[in-house]
Amino acid sequence: MKLVNENNKIEILKMYFENQTNLLRFLTQIDLQILTGYLTLQLFFGSWIATREVADFSTKVGLIIINITISFAAGKLLYNNYRRRIEVAETVRNLNEALEFGQKGTYLAEKVLNAPTRFRPWWYWYIVIVSSGALAISILLFS
Repeated sequence: MKLVNENNKIEILKMYFENQTNLLRFLTQIDLQILTGYLTLQLFFGSWIATREVADFSTKVGLIIINITISFAAGKLLYNNYRRRIEVAETVRNLNEALEFGQKGTYLAEKVLNAPTRFRPWWYWYIVIVSSGALAISILLFS
């Protein structure tokens, strides 16, 4: 028995479209929470180091290892969200195609409903921020 028919096909596509666009919003919120938490931790760590004399080389190396581990974890979480965002964006493109949002004359005479878009990843900016934070703490430790 076929569960999808012409009567409920549009409702299913609409529900799935809303689900995927909400997922994109949620992924953006998670990215910002990870980045904000990382920057807060870096500021705390940097101010803690700045107020103490860390003379022992092995302590400095240990603190750098901790900082690099935290930076790697933040970067990996942001990268995983970036990869997931690509998947969701592709699903939304497929849904746009199924709903004929890109076909001229379907919803507007002589125009397509969707404007032309391209994927704009924030991943590269996240890496710059995470790398800068890790580098700043390392410089602070050895200055």
